[in-house]
Amino acid sequence: MSLPPNEVFTAFSFVGFLMCAIPFYWHFQARNVGTCLYMAWTGLGCLIRCINSIVWNKNMINRAPVYCDISSRVQVALSSAIPACALCIQRRLYKCTTMTTGGATREEKRRDVVVDLLIGIGIPILQIVLTTLYLDDVTIYEDIGPEHHAVDTPAAYPLYFVWPVAIGTVSFFYSGKIKRQFKDMPVISSGSGINRSLYIRLMLLSSVEILGTIPLGWTLVLCAFLFFAFFGLAEEARKHYRLVYTSLANRLGYSTSSNTTCSSNGYAVQQTALA
Repeated sequence: MSLPPNEVFTAFSFVGFLMCAIPFYWHFQARNVGTCLYMAWTGLGCLIRCINSIVWNKNMINRAPVYCDISSRVQVALSSAIPACALCIQRRLYKCTTMTTGGATREEKRRDVVVDLLIGIGIPILQIVLTTLYLDDVTIYEDIGPEHHAVDTPAAYPLYFVWPVAIGTVSFFYSGKIKRQFKDMPVISSGSGINRSLYIRLMLLSSVEILGTIPLGWTLVLCAFLFFAFFGLAEEARKHYRLVYTSLANRLGYSTSSNTTCSSNGYAVQQTALA
């Protein structure tokens, strides 16, 4: 069975980038660190794949050596970045299931943000640094672009290959504890900032990501589509789309009437109708 044309992959990669970029703003407003990091890494990976598939379409010419090195190292980081983001999401869900009614204190929230950033950004950056010890020179592939490949040596296993598996194992441990807690949890603490619907979608997303720890090629695009399916079509997303629609309608001179309500996950939104 032949592979689809390179142009198809280019289009899907760009759409995957947009699917990660569209919901980013309101997740950033809600301080959802794990989901924001997931969108950032997945969107960046899709964008790089899209650019590479255009630049190296039907050729293997080294047009930009510096860019080749940077993009290839980012793609190396993605092998641990996506599992690390899933771990951040699992950690937050576990916090929600064990949180008291009063919610977390300001200091606890700040500490959780720092820990999530260390996991979701620190681990991938550390892996980029370690790549200088065991990776071959950049190899350019037709239609794909530049990639690094780990040298098959004993040092490469603890420095590169084991990271996704180790992170996925920790996430699997959290997932089991979350599912046990969730069965006995009639309601989610109001102080967690997460409603039950969002909780379930986050749990499904992170659980699926545990099963696929190395996002390469089409798998990375599927990560973007998976995220948008869970969050880009949800009720809070549709409310934000209505806000954009109303803003555009007002700019075009249409009269609208609106009233402000609060969404189920704490966002302030406007419900509007054209007059």
